[in-house]
Amino acid sequence: MATVRTPPTAGIVASVVTVLVVFVPFVVLSSAEISGVQTYYAHGVVGPWPIAMLGLLSIVAFAAGRQGRTDPVTAAGATLVFGVATAAIALYWAVAVPADLVQQLGTATWLAYHRWLLAVAAIGVMGSALWYVRALDLV
Repeated sequence: MATVRTPPTAGIVASVVTVLVVFVPFVVLSSAEISGVQTYYAHGVVGPWPIAMLGLLSIVAFAAGRQGRTDPVTAAGATLVFGVATAAIALYWAVAVPADLVQQLGTATWLAYHRWLLAVAAIGVMGSALWYVRALDLV
């Protein structure tokens, strides 16, 4: 039973990290730098806000499957869809943001790595969902 509970737990952790990474710039940067972050987030067709929303939905789906409140097969399928969508949006957005935009913001140097960290966290959600599907022997 522990092997079936581990993937959704990892998925919850990856989803929480994904949501936190979306909001870190708003917490860490000063109010004068926030307008630059909003410009940064506005690049691409879809920004990080759907990533945060899908991350929150993933937390609920992983937790429901882990606690047995939802059929684990249904939860695994939902988390897989959320994970693939989250990773695809995050990768698309990370590629769409021009590197010179981040340099023009003149904010902390860690912001240059933020979009890639968000993509890695989103891939972690997808990986946990794949692990969950595999642990249930659905594939």
